Amino acid sequence: MVQKFYKRFAEAMLTEVENISDAVSHKGDKGRNNEQILVEFLRRYLPQRFSVDTGQVVSCDGKQSSQTDIIIHDRLNTPALFLAGTSVLVPIETTYAVISVKTTLDKTQLCDAVRQIESVRRLENKASFIYSRGEILKLPANRMSILRPRGFVFAYKMKWKNLKSINKAFIESIEAVDDRYRPNGVCVIDKCLIRRLPRKLE
Repeated sequence: MVQKFYKRFAEAMLTEVENISDAVSHKGDKGRNNEQILVEFLRRYLPQRFSVDTGQVVSCDGKQSSQTDIIIHDRLNTPALFLAGTSVLVPIETTYAVISVKTTLDKTQLCDAVRQIESVRRLENKASFIYSRGEILKLPANRMSILRPRGFVFAYKMKWKNLKSINKAFIESIEAVDDRYRPNGVCVIDKCLIRRLPRKLE
């Protein structure tokens, strides 16, 4: 049942991407439209507590991440600051996950996505939030309990011809990155899902 559900939406997304590719010639516009496809999917199926936006993540010491394609954050307790248009500035403490979206993933695009996610996950986090019996509890963060936002790379297509090749490229792209700041995984729709194991290059 779940597999059929996922397959149906994967096919719909890919069809929409193809339609955009045929209708839009500007590469930047294609990318933004393809990001929006995933944004609308997440907004439709995530609980209403979560907001899905694009922008930057900020820490309490004023440091900011690079521009981030998709930020999933708590919209009820800490509203985001809108910078310009649809771009937002979100506190690291209420950021649950970030996603770097690529139309066609290759080694260069993968390395770019890893850097984008690293810029978020290395921000200093002063507190963590947990939900218990319907209440929101704010816990001071320390080096042992800090909860960093999850980071994922999402793509509609990939340049590699097999899963072994993309897995090898993923390992190479994160090898020099501190384990705490590495992405949690890579998803190429209808092709593969690579989940990184903590403290391991596999």
